[in-house]
Amino acid sequence: REDLFGGGGGCWSTEEMASQLGEIAQLEAAWMSTFGGGMGPGDESVVRAAALYLAFLEMEAAVRGGAPLPCREEVVLRVAQALLGRRFTCLPEVEATVCSLLD
Repeated sequence: REDLFGGGGGCWSTEEMASQLGEIAQLEAAWMSTFGGGMGPGDESVVRAAALYLAFLEMEAAVRGGAPLPCREEVVLRVAQALLGRRFTCLPEVEATVCSLLD
């Protein structure tokens, strides 16, 4: 994200922007740790952070592409697909899958 707010000379930044970018970096690290095999059964906070990062990526892609932000349901379906590795068509399907994983 430095390409937008800090590394390119003529760009500007604020303390709040820097704070937000730091938060995004932490969420990204959580997402990356899901691929590194570092997650255990008690790592619910890591899964939450990874999901938030994926939601951020969906919003960022829309903004960068000049498209409208996706609706909440679409974001949840895309994040679930990325985290759970399968395609979902509706929120109740995601909920049922998550419930079955928690049992």
